[in-house]
Amino acid sequence: MLLVFGAASAAGLVAAARVGQGTVKGLSVSLAVTAFAVAASSVASSPMVSVFVVLLWGLGSGAFPPLAQTLILRIAGIRHRDFAGALIPVLFNGGIAIGAGAAAALVGAGGPMMLPLPAAFVILAATVALAIAEAVRPRAEGPALQPCSA
Repeated sequence: MLLVFGAASAAGLVAAARVGQGTVKGLSVSLAVTAFAVAASSVASSPMVSVFVVLLWGLGSGAFPPLAQTLILRIAGIRHRDFAGALIPVLFNGGIAIGAGAAAALVGAGGPMMLPLPAAFVILAATVALAIAEAVRPRAEGPALQPCSA
């Protein structure tokens, strides 16, 4: 299963590289696929369904980091790109720490089957927040929205 997840994550990374200017749309799809797979993991009823769920989970979560980083750097623009680049690992690691703490509390309270639905809800909430933020984000013209050359 780890090999399936790893191969699917690599495929998600390749898919993310093909998104181009549709970063927000790609990121939204990546998050939605991951949320679905996480939720489905709680009801996977057979080994084949489990493999499919892990495959989807890997595809979605493999595409997420490069798409999120691309979007953050594009929004930061040229003037704030260095700061944004330094902030990305802080935010990712902070999210991992908070998620690990919440997961530990859930597992402690009710076992590992307590994890999938709350985790899927958090991912789905992030998807909705991304859509709202994109809808209200002011658009800039010029080099600030150009892709990084590095």
